[in-house]
Amino acid sequence: MPRYGAFPADHAVKHEDTKIDEVNVGGLSGLLADDQHVLDAEVLLVAAALVHKLRHQNAGADEISVADLSGLLADDQHVLDAEVLAVAVNKAGDTGLGRNFRRVVDNDYVTLHGGLTQGAYLDLFGKDCAGMEGKVQLVVPNAAGDGTIVAFALSGKTDTPEMTAGIIPNARLKTAVAFAIGNLTPLTHLNLTMQDYSFSPNIYADPPGNTVIQEVFNAYNADQVGRFGLYNTHAANTYGYKIHWRYITASNEPEIWIGLDKDGRIIAVWIAEDPSSVRPPIDSEGIVKLIRLNPDSMTFKSMREVTKDRLGSVILNEGRIEKGKLTFGEFSFDVEVMPKEDVPKMKRVTKEVTKQVLVKVPQLVTESIFNQWTGKFEDREVELTESVERDHYFLDAKGKVQKERVVVEETVMVEITEDVVEEVEEWAPT
Repeated sequence: MPRYGAFPADHAVKHEDTKIDEVNVGGLSGLLADDQHVLDAEVLLVAAALVHKLRHQNAGADEISVADLSGLLADDQHVLDAEVLAVAVNKAGDTGLGRNFRRVVDNDYVTLHGGLTQGAYLDLFGKDCAGMEGKVQLVVPNAAGDGTIVAFALSGKTDTPEMTAGIIPNARLKTAVAFAIGNLTPLTHLNLTMQDYSFSPNIYADPPGNTVIQEVFNAYNADQVGRFGLYNTHAANTYGYKIHWRYITASNEPEIWIGLDKDGRIIAVWIAEDPSSVRPPIDSEGIVKLIRLNPDSMTFKSMREVTKDRLGSVILNEGRIEKGKLTFGEFSFDVEVMPKEDVPKMKRVTKEVTKQVLVKVPQLVTESIFNQWTGKFEDREVELTESVERDHYFLDAKGKVQKERVVVEETVMVEITEDVVEEVEEWAPT
């Protein structure tokens, strides 16, 4: 039995690994004599401390953001599309692309493209571009997106450009249907005039099998207006007729002509959404007086709807003229009944009229410009620009609208008087 305070020789063994009184050195001070194993976490901490900057780089544990920091970064940066557009607007002016977006070489061209592949595009060719002089061409993709369709092309260096390509589909061609209805007394003629650009008429004899025949117009006219005549060869009977034709329309100015016999009865009606090229458009030996009616387009539409597209028949069969009023169905109009001889025979003609107008054009100055094709400098007239201040609105990094005063380049405009030749239509005696 050892004395108090004395330890056996194998006492240290009891404090070793897995022994009965194993010692834990955790937290003790001092340096052990042997090299020690270290924990992985401690190794990572040491490594991170040695390469601290990595923690603040892209995808690092403590990645840094340079947003809103001041100063200039050493490397060139990517820029936002919105910022690029804002710069372009500032540079070009407040219209986006500015007033002047052009190629200043006459034998070159500019293309505005709407897509990377198979997109619509607009070609603007210079006045000296070989084979395409002064041409404007708009191309759009087809329905399948695997090709292109030339929508239209305008070509020509003169004041009369010419459409060289493109077709207007029938479904988009604006046309209208006109019609005439009436009665032909024995051995009388009817001369009828249609519009410019009229198609062949459909003529119906009422009742079928009568002796009303179609004949050529009985007067020569050196134009292309559609005309034809009818003749009732029967010596005793009066026969009716119905005529329909289609024409290309543009004016949307409805016109109705009504022919009266010597007793004031309605014997002929001519109706169309547009005036005829000749006035009056109907004439026969039986017509003694004439009425011209010009309802507005809305009234004309209502007249056709109420009569269920039988407007001519309703006027012919139900129309009454009393005290300067024409009444039929639910409609009543003030009209002037004119003797046929007093109705001026007129023809619509086109003539050129020169007008002086005040226009604004760019002020030109002469500059020496390098021609990449010839390798020489050439004197050319270019538009004069000046620096002006404008308010510029933009979105900041936080998406808020901001305003700043910016300086932009704008073309200097001057006013000049130009002679402009216009084609106008007017009525002239035939």
